[in-house]
Amino acid sequence: SCSAPSLNYVGARKLVDMFSRRFGLRDATTGEVVPRPNNFENLSNYYLLVSIPEAVSVLRDQHGGCPEQALQLLVCLLRYNDNSMNAYSDYHYLVRVMNSIAGAFSSLSTTTSGNQLVNACLEELDRYAYLERILPSHRNAVMVAVLRALGSMQAVGLCAFPLTTYQEYLQHGHYIEVRMAAAEVIARLFPTEAIPVFVECLFGDVSMAFRRAVGVVLAQFVSVPMISVEN
Repeated sequence: SCSAPSLNYVGARKLVDMFSRRFGLRDATTGEVVPRPNNFENLSNYYLLVSIPEAVSVLRDQHGGCPEQALQLLVCLLRYNDNSMNAYSDYHYLVRVMNSIAGAFSSLSTTTSGNQLVNACLEELDRYAYLERILPSHRNAVMVAVLRALGSMQAVGLCAFPLTTYQEYLQHGHYIEVRMAAAEVIARLFPTEAIPVFVECLFGDVSMAFRRAVGVVLAQFVSVPMISVEN
């Protein structure tokens, strides 16, 4: 594998170096790659820009973890993202970066540097969740990606948010796709505690579409552990 330590993680290095040459600058002191301000005028460059984070997120070392260089790049893409001079919205780009983060951090090895990167990633996700309250993206797509990334990280023990953190986003007033994403995360992380919460939604929510979505989530996620307990 090109992400093996015996090859000095050449796969991750080459992809990060390519991104640095085409879309950013490398900080000589910290080694971080700082992306240039977004410019989506050239479609070919745009698709390459969003493909590199997705490519580095699936790299794995001999322990099944994503190489540190790849994780650092993904965190930097959120931390230094600048869309101030771009004629186009960057919400779809951010969603794809966050989806890449969810995949990369879902198999992170527990190392000191890894823990630092996890904390940095959680800080960035929290920042974007706050920004969504002030300047929401189209269909709250960024908030949906934040919830799914947090759910993926918590599923492997990289964070430990209580049920109430996600339950807040089930409430009427949030965009329906945000509510559905929160329901999926709750069912995945809290299958037993989710049942009374979902029953209340089924009988008390004003949105028929959301009630149907909750029913589907109950059937797909919650029923499996309940059957296992009965057996």
